[in-house]
Amino acid sequence: MSNQDPSAGERDERLDNREDDRRDERRDDRRDSLRIAMSTQRPLRIDPKEWPIVAAAEREEGRGDLSAIIVVRQHKDGRRIVYGFSENEAGYLIPAKNDAPDNDATATAIVNVSTALADPKLAVDCLEDLPAQKLE
Repeated sequence: MSNQDPSAGERDERLDNREDDRRDERRDDRRDSLRIAMSTQRPLRIDPKEWPIVAAAEREEGRGDLSAIIVVRQHKDGRRIVYGFSENEAGYLIPAKNDAPDNDATATAIVNVSTALADPKLAVDCLEDLPAQKLE
C-alpha cells in the first residue's frame, strides 16, 4: 500500500521484527531476504521491501510471546503471499487477477492458513485488517 499511515509502517516493522525473532534460521545473512514456507509448493524467498505487509493478525500467549501469526504481503504487480506460523506453518502464493490483487482468493487463503494453525479467530482478525471493499 503506497498510502500507508505511520501506524501501519510501525506495525509492519514490528511484525517483521517478530518474524525475525521466530524465524532467524530462515533468514539469509543479508537482511533483504525472507524464506516463507508454502503449503502446496516449495518455499519462497522474497525481499520484504518489495512485498510490504497489507494485513496481519497475531496472537500472543503469556508475557508477550508470539504464539501465532498470519501475514498478507502484496507485490506491486498484485500478487499476494498469505502465510502464517505457530507450531505449524502454512502459506499460499496468490496470483494477481486482471493485474490486481485477487481478494476472494486472498480471503480463502487466510481461512486456509488459520485452519492449518488451528486458530479460526486469526482469520477473522486478518480479514478485518485487509483494505475494505468499496461498493457502489
